[in-house]
Amino acid sequence: MISPIDALSTLVALSGVFFLGYYLLVHTNYFVLYLLALTELRESAREREYEPVYQPFGSQFLPGVAVIAPAYNEAETIVDNVRSLLAVKYADKEVIVVNDGSTDETFDRLDAEYDLRPIDAEYPLEIPTEQVRRIYQSAVAEELLVVDKENGGKSDALNAGIWITEQQLFCAIDADSIVDRDGLLEVVQPFLEAPRETVATGGAVWAANGCDIQNGVVQSFAPPSNSLADIQVVEYLRAFYAGRLGLSRLNALIIISGAFGVFRTDIVREIGGYRHDTVTEDLDLVLRIHRHAAEADRDYRVEFVAEPIVWTEVPESVRTLGRQRRRWYRGLVESLVTHRDMIGDRQYGRVGT
Repeated sequence: MISPIDALSTLVALSGVFFLGYYLLVHTNYFVLYLLALTELRESAREREYEPVYQPFGSQFLPGVAVIAPAYNEAETIVDNVRSLLAVKYADKEVIVVNDGSTDETFDRLDAEYDLRPIDAEYPLEIPTEQVRRIYQSAVAEELLVVDKENGGKSDALNAGIWITEQQLFCAIDADSIVDRDGLLEVVQPFLEAPRETVATGGAVWAANGCDIQNGVVQSFAPPSNSLADIQVVEYLRAFYAGRLGLSRLNALIIISGAFGVFRTDIVREIGGYRHDTVTEDLDLVLRIHRHAAEADRDYRVEFVAEPIVWTEVPESVRTLGRQRRRWYRGLVESLVTHRDMIGDRQYGRVGT
């Protein structure tokens, strides 16, 4: 008969073996991803050294892009943020700000700054969103459209822009984010290299805390003075330049940040746009794109591009950071449960793995 002490010793030993094995598995996975990311970065740097991305201004080959920015009660920053979006270099773009039922002066400040005029544009009657009240166009910046609608949340606002635009691609961005002026040109590059296969691309997100921002443009970068934000700078570098870059090389990227991603408009319409019943709509959308393409047995690419950068404020308090991360992990669990049939299924290739 085994004594309680021997049983406990055996249990501890087995637990040690399990956790050691798990540790080795996880870190081997990270090591492989880092090697792939390093290879991807080197190839990207070599291409940029000997060959320009492409002639950016006025090129007839650039696909049209709609930059869609949902805005809810963003009165304090909306003018500067829209100014930043309008300053992004791209030959064929339209900026669509979706005023998602704001209760503050968001719309009034946009109207005062950009002289909004109602237009008689016809939009789909079956648009899958809350009611669209009116569509406006700026008299001082023709590429700026403002969609005024009833409140329905971020996913609902993005869907309004997706169904209204006639552009081949759309760029989903947070209204409080700032895109590098060349960022859109660079993130669209995979669509030029493989126009039939590429369905989605994303860029890196950096912390704007501590940066000198003037008129919606980042003038200089400085590390945040807040220690919690400082840690997140390192975390974001690891996540984007190791994890996502490595997964992108494997064509196994399952998330493109909601702060900066470009998608084929027709593909996203085919799958019904963003879902409203999840807290991480960006993760869910990319998973459904993978599912749609794999089940249709088509060659496709979902890529992360290292060069383009979008700047956003990161939490500087434990309470705010905790609320953000709880939402992220809740969304991760929701997505894993919703798409659990993809896990380990060979039909979904490396994404299923």
